[in-house]
Amino acid sequence: MKVCLLGGYKSGAGYHWRGQLQAFQKLGHEVFVLDIRRQDWDKITRTIIRNQPDLLWMGLKECMQYLYECAPVRNLHTEGKMKTVFWFGDLRPPEGFEKGTGLPIKNPRVNTKTVGKHLDLILLMNEGFIEQYKLAYRKDQVYYMPLACTPEWHHPEPLTEPPEYDIAFAGYLDSSVFHRGRTELVKKLQGRYKVLLDNLRGREWDDHYIRKFYSKAKLALGIDILDDGKLQYRLSTSNRIWIATACGTCFLQKRFEGIDLLAKNHRDLIWWETEKELYGLIERYLQDEAKRQFIQRNAWQWAHMKHTYIHRINNVLDILHGKETKFRGFLETPVFIQPHDLEVYIT
Repeated sequence: MKVCLLGGYKSGAGYHWRGQLQAFQKLGHEVFVLDIRRQDWDKITRTIIRNQPDLLWMGLKECMQYLYECAPVRNLHTEGKMKTVFWFGDLRPPEGFEKGTGLPIKNPRVNTKTVGKHLDLILLMNEGFIEQYKLAYRKDQVYYMPLACTPEWHHPEPLTEPPEYDIAFAGYLDSSVFHRGRTELVKKLQGRYKVLLDNLRGREWDDHYIRKFYSKAKLALGIDILDDGKLQYRLSTSNRIWIATACGTCFLQKRFEGIDLLAKNHRDLIWWETEKELYGLIERYLQDEAKRQFIQRNAWQWAHMKHTYIHRINNVLDILHGKETKFRGFLETPVFIQPHDLEVYIT
């Protein structure tokens, strides 16, 4: 199958973008990449028309505006020559709704009803927004599909010396509505523990960096959204949970609604709800190396077994072709492991 990837595949260059590209290539598809933020839209259109892809796979909000404005590309879909998939890789209400509140805005740039006619599938990393997307785009084919990891880059780093830090956290820390709560919490943790931080900006080109980063700490912290009560964040998580566990961390994840459908507590990772509970868990696992190692071993196998970009893309393609109807990464979903599916990186 010929696939056009349209999004931040050059300007973003992060694990999410590169992971999709690598997975499509490993699955044997013919892929060409276009960057919605770096390339002229007329040139993008000419390239798509000339190459006639079987599948236009999109990410980034600008792609919605592009599809809305570009009749020649919409015509390929209308004529049945091309399927279309849009994967929202962040917490975002539909176009025409405020990001911070989820409320409708006046005079949106994109007519979601028009765009929805030219999308075969919409994928969300947040199940809580599914009904809102269905309503906005007049489309039933909206599915929960979280981000993932890439085992070739995200696997345990062999240790040459004991971890220097107590806790590692990789991600943005600032005063925005999405990061304010975790920024305040991390500052408190720094007053009690030895904490390793990195926002990873510009480092996701380095396939080795993230696993070396996590190997320097005994525990890793996951905080995505501290719910402000205005938006629905069910089953909502960034790719941090998959990357950190794939790197073999003992991962402390802020509990989100539905996490128990994805992982088993104190086996695949550890979740917490209150600061008091978090401090207790940190003390417990800092002192118990055997329990840490138990979770570390389970974590990377759990991530590699069900939560790679190859799993996600196969899942989506099966939905697109009528072979599947849902996300396959929940715990109750059977996994049939072949010898080559789960590579052993540590002994």
